[in-house]
Amino acid sequence: MRLNEAKRRLSIPKRTLDTIAASVGFSDRDAFRRAFERRFGRAFLTWANGSE
Repeated sequence: MRLNEAKRRLSIPKRTLDTIAASVGFSDRDAFRRAFERRFGRAFLTWANGSE
């Protein structure tokens, strides 16, 4: 569920990745990146740039 919330927050402009990761409970950007890629099968930056 927290990854779904992070996915939603990625669509909000001017949010930093570190802020999003911390707000949904990840200790750092790398932990968030790995979890996001495992869950959704793509990099968070690809999704955030509208390539869904």
